Amino acid sequence: MSSGIRKKLLAALLFTNVAFTVFIGLIVVYNRSVYYNAEKKAGLLLDEMTMVSDSEHAIERALMPGNDYIISGDISYKNEFIKEMDRVDRLLSGLEQALSVIEENKIREAGEEREILAKTRVAWMNIQELSLKIFALPRPIGNGAAKILMEEMDYKWGHPATRLLARWHDKNTDELERVINEAKAAWVRSWYIIGAAFLAFITWGVIFASYYSKRFVRSIEELYNGADRLAGGELDYRVSVKTGDELEQLAGQFNRMGERLKESYAALEERVHARTRELQYERDKLVSVFSAMKDGVFIINKHYGLEYVNPSLEREFGQWQGRRCCEYFCETDAACSWCPIKDVFKGKDVRREWYCVKNAKTYDVLDSPIINSDGSISMLEILRDVSDTVRAQQALAESEEKYRLMIEGSNDLIWVQDPSGALLFMNRHSIEASGFSLDEVKGLMTCNYIVEEDRANAKDAFEKVISGKSVSYEARFLRKDGSVRSLSINAAPAITDGVVVGVFNFGRDVTEERRVTAELNERIDELERFMKVAVEREFRIRELLSELERLKAGK
Repeated sequence: MSSGIRKKLLAALLFTNVAFTVFIGLIVVYNRSVYYNAEKKAGLLLDEMTMVSDSEHAIERALMPGNDYIISGDISYKNEFIKEMDRVDRLLSGLEQALSVIEENKIREAGEEREILAKTRVAWMNIQELSLKIFALPRPIGNGAAKILMEEMDYKWGHPATRLLARWHDKNTDELERVINEAKAAWVRSWYIIGAAFLAFITWGVIFASYYSKRFVRSIEELYNGADRLAGGELDYRVSVKTGDELEQLAGQFNRMGERLKESYAALEERVHARTRELQYERDKLVSVFSAMKDGVFIINKHYGLEYVNPSLEREFGQWQGRRCCEYFCETDAACSWCPIKDVFKGKDVRREWYCVKNAKTYDVLDSPIINSDGSISMLEILRDVSDTVRAQQALAESEEKYRLMIEGSNDLIWVQDPSGALLFMNRHSIEASGFSLDEVKGLMTCNYIVEEDRANAKDAFEKVISGKSVSYEARFLRKDGSVRSLSINAAPAITDGVVVGVFNFGRDVTEERRVTAELNERIDELERFMKVAVEREFRIRELLSELERLKAGK
């Protein structure tokens, strides 16, 4: 840095007399010290402001590749992010060094700035982590997880970090203003002292000093006004200080900082315009796809205004331009109470079924949020006509209910087994006859509840049914209370697509019938034994009578 200011001050001193040379020298040294410190502070502060501003814009640029990847799915944005990541790391390290220099020169305490830098580093680490997670997603377009990661990266870490850096920049601007004011005040104060002390001695010296004082103040004011206008967003503004000294160097550094800021903003603006054009192109392609779909598709804004309706819906419901969705579909001016627009605008996907009174059709509906090129959010809704499916499901439910009532109302015991023999279902009469609830025995092997002597016969019958045959057999079953019941069983296979998937069993309780039969058999046996004894006795009586007759004849 040149010593032009000091030479000018020494030249001014040569025009004064020797009597106040020492005094003037002291004043000059004091002014030089104050001004040099102010100049040094201003230079360091401007360097720091430049790095803070560059860091803020670098972080903003680093957020864009991840968002672009989610929108386009182009993995090449990852390389762009890595470049921006290196640049941000260098800038944050530079800020750390700048704070150390400021503290070493005792310009100010940097506690708050270090706290901001620490928070910015934490935010930057999270941004890096979230960006890498986004790039790790193979299909980011329309991915709910990618959207959540993007929102966390932008709103939880990105924007707070840039606001912290903006606050830092504003504080530096205030600090620079204070330094400039201190320098200005020092100069004014020193020259007032010189003027007051030597007004009587040398009028020409006072005029000369006033001339230079005004010149310095004008340059400092030019720098101050330039910093204020640059902070206000006038990036084309440049300060003009032609003093040939440190102030001119400071002005040159200030102008270079403004040029870099302008270039950064211009590049960012161009990227935004390019991305806007890409998004518009993608939107046009999407509209072409929607127009070719048989399903109904429409888009509405947050005020329920229709932004797009595909031809399929337009043929069904008519012209849509300038109308709201509630009026178009439901013929009402008020928004529908069940409309999921609030949840969708919070980023949620909503799946639902909707019956349209206007055309008496049932639709399967998917509602999703979409982000427009200007950053606004709209709701995309896709409607698929499922009226025939719903009617078929209702008919099936009615048929199932009818057969369920028939099975539950049957006096026979009905139960169903899977191919392994595990119990799947019992009707009400089976539950009452066995004493078990369905929850107690569901999934258990039915053979466990057959009397051991009958299990082999029951197993053979089950294997025949599994092979595809219908069989009839009898078996004795154990009830929950330990009693035994005899069942006459008809078993048939349940066949689907030529494969046996289960066994239907229809049983009739023949316990009483078997008991009566057994009693009758016992009585028949008793009668047979009695008749046998009676016949033998009759033959014996006849033998005795014959012997008696023979004895009588012998006499």
